Amino acid sequence: MPDNKIELAVIVNGQATVVEASINAPLGTIIPRALQQTGNTGQPPENWELRDAQGTLLDTSKKIGSFHFPPDVRLFLNLKVGVGGASMTTEQLAQSVDPAVSRTKFDREIADFRSLATQYGTRGWFLAEADFPRAFVVLAAPQLSPPPLITGVSFDYTDYDLRPPSVRLVNAFTRKPWAGGELPTTLRRRVEGPPVLIQGLQLPLGGAAPRIMQEQPLIQAYPDGLPFLCIAGVREYHDHPAHSGDAWELHRPAGAGRLVRILEVIDTYGMRPLTGYNVNLTPQIVGFVQGDPPT
Repeated sequence: MPDNKIELAVIVNGQATVVEASINAPLGTIIPRALQQTGNTGQPPENWELRDAQGTLLDTSKKIGSFHFPPDVRLFLNLKVGVGGASMTTEQLAQSVDPAVSRTKFDREIADFRSLATQYGTRGWFLAEADFPRAFVVLAAPQLSPPPLITGVSFDYTDYDLRPPSVRLVNAFTRKPWAGGELPTTLRRRVEGPPVLIQGLQLPLGGAAPRIMQEQPLIQAYPDGLPFLCIAGVREYHDHPAHSGDAWELHRPAGAGRLVRILEVIDTYGMRPLTGYNVNLTPQIVGFVQGDPPT
């Protein structure tokens, strides 16, 4: 291979491919090739993001050579949060799923995870159980010391992919779903809010009003208080009446319900933001200190 060429292993929604590129080209040039090689053509390249094995978002405008990737590097390409899929035809919307087909697709999800289990383990992802149609993953925070086990994630792929998987954050030991006030971590992302008009502020000709960054929670709750992951590709999201206009069928072609894709979202917004322990020390009087007894 010429000195200015490099081969990069790219994992697209859990599916591996190898892309040949020039070290002098921007990293973003590998995205359309990786998508084409894996058949992920439902979304344009700008709707995808690249991360390294530690989950760090990579600047795709930089030259590939500036990253000094090792020969065994693995990059992870996933849809950005909030991005949907391409529209489907009437024939596609009318399709049904056979249980054997559902099991086959479930097995593929598990096989894709296990093929990269070592890399996922460095990020604190551990597949504890996989018995169709359910999978159970525990997530830790390796960046903390000592590294804690934060939460479990319960997947139910019944009727997949006619329907998206059910996803619940649960206690990793009891597997009981967290109540709203029990969640060990909140999944929040920063989004650009609506324009803010400030009295007395003069805008340049053709200029736009400033926008304020806001925090958007990715965990919502039903009236019964049971939290659910509020992103496309999750059954609880699509079953919620507030999302009746955002059909699962519009997101399915882009792999929104894939196990690794969902774990990527939970890790990015729930695990990686954890920076330390919140310790509460409450003094309590339990008795008196006595000196030496008198003689």
